[in-house]
Amino acid sequence: MPDRLYNFFKKGIFLSLFLGISLFANPVLFDSVGVNKKFINEVSKLSDDLKSKTGIDIKLAIYKDTNGTIDELQQSILGKIDDNTIVLLLVKDKKFVDIIAKNKELFKLFNKAQILSPSASFLQALYVAVFYTQNFKQFKDVLKNSGGTILPILAQKTKTNKQEISKIEVALYNGLSDMVEQIAKNKGVKLDTKISNTNSTIFEIIKFIFYGMMIYFLVLYIKRRKNG
Repeated sequence: MPDRLYNFFKKGIFLSLFLGISLFANPVLFDSVGVNKKFINEVSKLSDDLKSKTGIDIKLAIYKDTNGTIDELQQSILGKIDDNTIVLLLVKDKKFVDIIAKNKELFKLFNKAQILSPSASFLQALYVAVFYTQNFKQFKDVLKNSGGTILPILAQKTKTNKQEISKIEVALYNGLSDMVEQIAKNKGVKLDTKISNTNSTIFEIIKFIFYGMMIYFLVLYIKRRKNG
């Protein structure tokens, strides 16, 4: 091997190890939020595991904001990926999250509506349906889709930019791991990567807080009815 080519590979491998990121499989298409390298590594393990067993690649596109429209951004991303790639897209300042793919057949392998549901549980979906829907169709749609694994986490308030980034990482990893597990199950394969239990614990805490708020407001409502 020529010395120049050898030095190129040697530097590339060293840089990859130094950064802690795989040289050949970065799962993040774009990031203007500033997620941590450890998060990227965890996502890479999941993405690589799924791709090696199913041929399906999952990528993240994380934007702080976008100059154009959301539709323009989505079309731009779709133009850069192949038919075996799914992209989990987040635009932070616009509070927008979506899952996109050029090949629509890929959507049959996971429940997109469930993953992107704003409700973490059926009880939360019922609460949202009762108090925030305007017609019966909306009521049914909200009630039909619960178990969201991204939006309920993103809805939590944070005080610092560091906490905000951590919240985004947890939400994206939670949704990504949910999607990966569903795809693997539908493809009949077993993944080697173990999903972190940390996100499940945080998710349970969020649901506990929500249920506590529901009970609190229900008690207030009953008291007002009695006093009225």
